[in-house]
Amino acid sequence: MKISSSKENLVYGTQIAQRCISSRAPLPILNGILLTARDHQLTFQATDLDLAIECATGVEVLEEGSVVVPARHFLEIVRRLPDQTIHLESDPQTKLLILTYGSAQFSINTLNPDEFPVFPNINGNFTQEIKQVLLKEIIRQVAFAASNDPIRPLFTGVMLEIAPHHLLFVATDTHRLAKRKIEQENPEIEQPVQTIIPARALNELYRLLKDEDLPIKISITDTHITFYTEDFIFSTRPIQGYYPDYKKVLPENYQCKILINTTELLPAIERASLLISTKEGNSIVHLTIKENYLTVQSNSVDLGSVHEEIPATREGQEIAIAFNARYLIDALKNMEAEQMAIEFTGNLGPGIIRPVSEQDYLYLLLPIRT
Repeated sequence: MKISSSKENLVYGTQIAQRCISSRAPLPILNGILLTARDHQLTFQATDLDLAIECATGVEVLEEGSVVVPARHFLEIVRRLPDQTIHLESDPQTKLLILTYGSAQFSINTLNPDEFPVFPNINGNFTQEIKQVLLKEIIRQVAFAASNDPIRPLFTGVMLEIAPHHLLFVATDTHRLAKRKIEQENPEIEQPVQTIIPARALNELYRLLKDEDLPIKISITDTHITFYTEDFIFSTRPIQGYYPDYKKVLPENYQCKILINTTELLPAIERASLLISTKEGNSIVHLTIKENYLTVQSNSVDLGSVHEEIPATREGQEIAIAFNARYLIDALKNMEAEQMAIEFTGNLGPGIIRPVSEQDYLYLLLPIRT
């Protein structure tokens, strides 16, 4: 392999590819990025066997070929190179990649490209398209509710349902649940198709997406879910199994409903959480709805107490309930709505939070018994 490239292109491709490299890679080859020079392009590929990323940049190809470079080491080197044309040439005899810039030279040990895993096939049974900015918003609203507990792998993922007239994303750790639905015509689909995407994969994908109305395509096979744009290909293995019937936990009626400003409620919950002692082993915030206000209370033997009242529009009976403060804060931060509706099914029943301006999104939170 022999190419000439700008520093900017080398940094760009390496930064994207190295996102899926694990610090606990079981094989040395998985610590590397496969560089392939062909057809005026340098392609960057990396994988941890669960995630795989590919991107490409334009370069001058003097000699086609492939080489595997240690990802983090290579990234640190190219970041520190001067802003000028960099010449890269691999030597199959010494297994070195030589970087030349100006009168200076850098050599890097490489690995055998023949040992690098084959990139997943992205040709699925069908392809679904969505705007990057919308998918980014959905990931932010839903993925945080997934579990981090590997003992229950189904709950570490986000269920994606593609139906003839909608897309549906659901995540739960059994204590809370986030659901986002978007109306969209999907002519290739006759019956709903479900798959479970690891939340970790979606959080990595989130960092690659742009806040623009650019398209991203989703392709699904039995073994991989692939997202691809003009800039990159991102593939992940789905979590095997059937997602639990989340609809059973969604209440049909409520005993109390309030409308409240997020800009007042979120800071109040955050202030109350400051008086929650980790030594006491809880993170409870008490909410009381009376007349036309909501009271936020928190108590700690070690730290003290807080009592704060926030104006709210109430419909239905009065309620006193306790929630995990961190879970409430997570929900309110990820909604980014000026006003929200909170529905209570009783003092010991789940609460449902919805942005007033976006009825296709909801967050369910189970109360804490005190």
